[in-house]
Amino acid sequence: MLFNILSSGFGVAPILSKIISVAAATGVSWLGSRYFTFRELGGRSKRQEAVLFGLTNLVGLGIAAGCLFVSHYVLGLTSAFADNLSGNVVGVLLGNLFRYFAYRFVVFQPPARSSGQTSGDRTTVGSE
Repeated sequence: MLFNILSSGFGVAPILSKIISVAAATGVSWLGSRYFTFRELGGRSKRQEAVLFGLTNLVGLGIAAGCLFVSHYVLGLTSAFADNLSGNVVGVLLGNLFRYFAYRFVVFQPPARSSGQTSGDRTTVGSE
C-alpha cells in the first residue's frame, strides 16, 4: 500500500518507493517476529537480533527490488500493474520465503555454544 501511495500518488520512482515501503515494514515485522512468531526461539541480545534482522531484510529488499528492476527496466514493463506484479507479488513472495527461513534458522537462534561447554553445565574442558 505504501509502495502504491508513493509511486502512484506522489510520483516517487518505483525502486525508491519499494525501498521506502520495505524499510517502513521492517520495524513492524521485527516486533511481530520477535514477540510473537519466534518468541520461543530467542536467545541473542536484542541488538544482535536487530542487526541480523536488518541484514536479512536488506537481502529480502534486494530480492524484491531486483524483481522490480528486471521487470521495469530490463523487460520494459512500466505499467502500474506490471510494477505491482513484479515488486509486490513475485518480489515479495520470493523475499518472504528467504526471510522466513533466515529468521527461523539464523536470526532468532541462540548464539552457538563454545566447544568447551556442555549442554548440562557451564564447566569448560580442562577446569575442575
